[in-house]
Amino acid sequence: ELEDVRVRLEQATRAKRNAEGQLEDIQSQLDVQSRNNKRLATRLEDCEAQILEQTTAIVEARVAASERATVLTSLKAQLAERDETLAKRDAELIELHGLLALKDTELGQVRAQLASAEASHAE
Repeated sequence: ELEDVRVRLEQATRAKRNAEGQLEDIQSQLDVQSRNNKRLATRLEDCEAQILEQTTAIVEARVAASERATVLTSLKAQLAERDETLAKRDAELIELHGLLALKDTELGQVRAQLASAEASHAE
């Protein structure tokens, strides 16, 4: 009976050592996984920071594009106004050319009348 107790004690001791060895293996694996997780967490944070930077750059680019579009729209409106003003001035210029031609015609008629009158007077 004492021998049975010794055998069971040895078996229990071996089982305990095996369990302790397995526990150390598991703890070692957990330590490795913990370090890997920390590295992955750092990489994840870096990626998130890059995404934030890129998102910020995209938003800034969109704002700048919107501002440029607003300026372009304003410039187009100003150009349309100037085109309209030029068209009005062209019409005025054409009208003035017509008046000038009419005045030239009237002046020619007056000169002809004057020449006729001078000729009649000279006779």
